[in-house]
Amino acid sequence: MSLLEQIESKAFLGEEFLTWLLWRSETRSAMIGVGDIEVHFGGTILLAAPFGEAEEVTLKGDSPAEAPELLATLRQGKLVRRAQTRWVIEGIEWHVTVQGQTLALSGLKLPLRGGALDAAMIDRRLELLDGFGEAFDRVYEAFLEIRLSAAGWKKESEALRHWIAGGAEPSPLPEIVEITDDGES
Repeated sequence: MSLLEQIESKAFLGEEFLTWLLWRSETRSAMIGVGDIEVHFGGTILLAAPFGEAEEVTLKGDSPAEAPELLATLRQGKLVRRAQTRWVIEGIEWHVTVQGQTLALSGLKLPLRGGALDAAMIDRRLELLDGFGEAFDRVYEAFLEIRLSAAGWKKESEALRHWIAGGAEPSPLPEIVEITDDGES
């Protein structure tokens, strides 16, 4: 299997990640369990079947995650393919669209605007951009830690399915253990 085929065969993980992130956001008042990172879904959410079915559902508005059509679409087996999100990291607000199949980020709005675009401002913007990337990676790593653990994913996916099935709050889940730089939790 070529590298491209290997990557394409795992594309569903990004869509599972966005669906998991949406669930965490909606059931935990946007606090997803990784540090003090908040994630809000707004604007547009595109849902699609993970393995090639052509039908897609697009929800739009200020709070598409609260639309009753969201749970109905998830019940059909569709996952979040693309979503406009707002992240709050250490009190700094970011707006970004996340593509599930590739985890590509687009339209990232940096929190610093205006002022002279001097070397200090460029350095600060790059620092902020690095900080967002690191936070995004921490959240994705936390998801992968759960997803790649048979016991962890069984418990997490049962709670997620419960939420999708009834739209009810799932039972409380333990906080995610953050992954440290040395690979230990």
